[in-house]
Amino acid sequence: MDDRGLFDPEACARHLGRLRAQNAQEGLAAMLVRGTSDIQWLTAFDNVFDDEAAHALLVDQARAVLHTDSRYSGACERAAGEGPISINSARESHAAFAAKLWRHRLFAEAADRLGIEDAISLKEYRGLENEFAEEDGAPLPFKETDE
Repeated sequence: MDDRGLFDPEACARHLGRLRAQNAQEGLAAMLVRGTSDIQWLTAFDNVFDDEAAHALLVDQARAVLHTDSRYSGACERAAGEGPISINSARESHAAFAAKLWRHRLFAEAADRLGIEDAISLKEYRGLENEFAEEDGAPLPFKETDE
């Protein structure tokens, strides 16, 4: 398969820049994107995604990491190349992936908020609650968005 044209690095950088600016305006430290069409637009990957919700993209001010499963990892890695999107295909839930990255972010503040899309299912939200729960009972960092 010829992978040329699968990735438009200028479009990806522009789209990530717009999301990061929106995050800053809304007081978000990061955004967890689950909508496949939103992920496709942000990454600017062509001919990689189908309709299955097998992906999650976490974007903060320093990084953009796409979590996908092994069925898509090769195509995602080829499309990402040396661009600004890192690929993570660890065998874990999207919620566990997001929680790990959240806990290991640079310049973390207790008041930081993670944007989540308002279109995620209740089951997925419960998974996020479980993965982000702190032993000290600290409030969850989520801020629902409709953007």
